[in-house]
Amino acid sequence: MSDGEPLLISDERHPNPYDTWEDKIRPIVAEFVGVTVFVFVGTMAVQTNDITSIGLAHGLMIALLIAGLGNIRSNAEDAKSSAIIERSRVHLILNMGEGEGTPLLVSGSNAGFKNENFEKVFRPVLAEFVGVTVFVFVGTMVVQTNDIVSIGLAHGLMIALLIMGIGGISGGHFNPAVTLGVALNGGISISLSVLYFFAQMIGGALGAAFTRAVLPSHVYHGNMSINGGAHTLSAEVEPGWAVLCEAILTFVLVFTVLMNALDKRNQDSVLTPLAIGFAVAVDIMGGGMTTGASMNPARSFGPALAVSTFNDDVWKHHYVYWVGPALGSLVAAGIYR
Repeated sequence: MSDGEPLLISDERHPNPYDTWEDKIRPIVAEFVGVTVFVFVGTMAVQTNDITSIGLAHGLMIALLIAGLGNIRSNAEDAKSSAIIERSRVHLILNMGEGEGTPLLVSGSNAGFKNENFEKVFRPVLAEFVGVTVFVFVGTMVVQTNDIVSIGLAHGLMIALLIMGIGGISGGHFNPAVTLGVALNGGISISLSVLYFFAQMIGGALGAAFTRAVLPSHVYHGNMSINGGAHTLSAEVEPGWAVLCEAILTFVLVFTVLMNALDKRNQDSVLTPLAIGFAVAVDIMGGGMTTGASMNPARSFGPALAVSTFNDDVWKHHYVYWVGPALGSLVAAGIYR
């Protein structure tokens, strides 16, 4: 070894032991430690016998582990991930000029070969369909907890996750009332908003059908407090006041969406999905015991359709969940304009 030559030299024949530690051993140790801690906390939380505490313990623990250990990975994986990200890099363009509020995904120099109808119509409509399907499935499944905090958090966090995940494709409406408010403010064309509406309604029906298939019959419709996750009025609530309640709750949601997602001053805020999710969660915690706090005709229609073969009464005041959200959305759109 010549003078001044580093002690640890990595080449193809003599790999650097430090590189082996960084690329192979350290990431494996991080995974081992992370899963050990996660399973320990998760199993300990089960003794609370409270679904909200169990869910929060698992979710917050995995978030902490990702924040603390998630960046420990091999240099090769980092390089590979960077290359993949660079190749698949997309630019999100929001064209508000002619009522086209749908994000257009343009990828590098191949943008000219993209099918415009697929990117501007089919893909956003599909995203709305998938999003509402997942949202309604989770929303109806969590009703079996019969805990208003769990129900509110599940709906709110799910909508926030959907906006983060696929909101860049469609705008993240997942609600006909939101689509109405956005359309009235020029954020989406009328023709596309109609397609969104049908996609959302079909998605709501499919999500509710999944819940019906998954849950045992005695849980799905045997317990009238669950009733397939469908929205019904409390016995003491008059339909007129229920419409007002739904209108106010929907106003809060739609106005939050308009101020955070449509307003140019807040469009780039990373807090937008959380703000919308919190609006959903707080509305449900506040009004859930009165009307169920739908704020979303797709969320109400799908479960009502699925459970109606067991309980026809679900349609008795169903109009509340259309009239209330429509009024709330109209008021929010009018004030925002």
